[in-house]
Amino acid sequence: MKKLLIALALLGLGCGAAYADTVTFSPDSQSAPVSTTATFSVTNFDLFPGTPEFIEFSWSVLSGPDMGQGFGVIVFCLVECGFDLSVQNNGVSGTDVVEAGSVSLTNGTTGFASGTITWTTSSTAPEPAALPLIGAGLTAILAFGRRRVAVRR
Repeated sequence: MKKLLIALALLGLGCGAAYADTVTFSPDSQSAPVSTTATFSVTNFDLFPGTPEFIEFSWSVLSGPDMGQGFGVIVFCLVECGFDLSVQNNGVSGTDVVEAGSVSLTNGTTGFASGTITWTTSSTAPEPAALPLIGAGLTAILAFGRRRVAVRR
């Protein structure tokens, strides 16, 4: 197995010119409620055609309420590589800036992309403009509830 990995690495090193990989981050911007998880897809498109490559993917939250989260993995690719990454919010609203990148361990090329997640809080309290309507509805309910019923004796 070691000989195969070394042979594949040498094959990739002898293939020629260095170039920058194209890494995409999809979606590049999204929003989600606090205390949930948001998922991005990261794809490396520009691998050297027909050359097996070992690609190290990594991602991290650079700033925002969840700063410091991250992960890295090495994968074996032939044409296109990708993975999904998930960011778990810690219950605090704000915007996380997430960066993902790839480095070819075979030929040294790199690529990076970034995206944002805006964590939002949901409010169950009514908007101030709706309060008069709620008051009118309660008055109507109370008026119907107080109707007098004539009782015959």
